[in-house]
Amino acid sequence: MSLARPPYQRHGVSREEEKLWIGFYQRIHRDPVLASELLALMKADAVMRREHLALYLCCRESLRIAQQRLWRDQQIARVLKQVFIGPWRALRRLCRRSGTIAVQCLPESSQLPPPACASRSGTPKRADKSKPVSARNGQARTGDQA
Repeated sequence: MSLARPPYQRHGVSREEEKLWIGFYQRIHRDPVLASELLALMKADAVMRREHLALYLCCRESLRIAQQRLWRDQQIARVLKQVFIGPWRALRRLCRRSGTIAVQCLPESSQLPPPACASRSGTPKRADKSKPVSARNGQARTGDQA
């Protein structure tokens, strides 16, 4: 008994094979990964490349278009970064520099009034508001001298 297939079965397989190749032709422009795989396969097999030369050229074209699309997307992203992120970075730099300018504009430390001292218990001392300020200051001086 022979293992060779009958002619009608070989014809069906070749028909399905042709359908698959046609499918490759249709999908090659949408899928650069498929194009790169087919291109690698055809570079390894010269007979297949000769039989499907148009598919080989379509694969190369698809990869070239994908590279151009990637380059264009990178250029668009670069411009968008300059338009949207560039001013934000400039504003941040300005804020950093303005802090040093503000510190330089402050008066010298000798011109500033001394900070209020807190008592040792942690609560600030309260002045007796029933007496005038001059009387309070005078009592404080006399109390300190005694």
